[in-house]
Amino acid sequence: MLKSFRKNPFLLGVFNGFLPCPLVYAFLMRALFEQNPVKGMVVMILFGIGTVPAMLYQN
Repeated sequence: MLKSFRKNPFLLGVFNGFLPCPLVYAFLMRALFEQNPVKGMVVMILFGIGTVPAMLYQN
C-alpha cells in the first residue's frame, strides 16, 4: 500500500483529507458558538485563508 502512495502522492493527500484534525474541530465549534450562520461562515473562511500559507510553504 505504501508503494502505491510513493508512486502517486495525490492518493496520500486524498487519504490525509479524511483524517480528523483537532484544529478544524476547534474552529467548527467556534463557528457553531457564533449562533449566526453568516458569522460562523466568516470564521471558517478566515480559518481556511489562514491555512493557505502553511499549504503553500515548501522546504
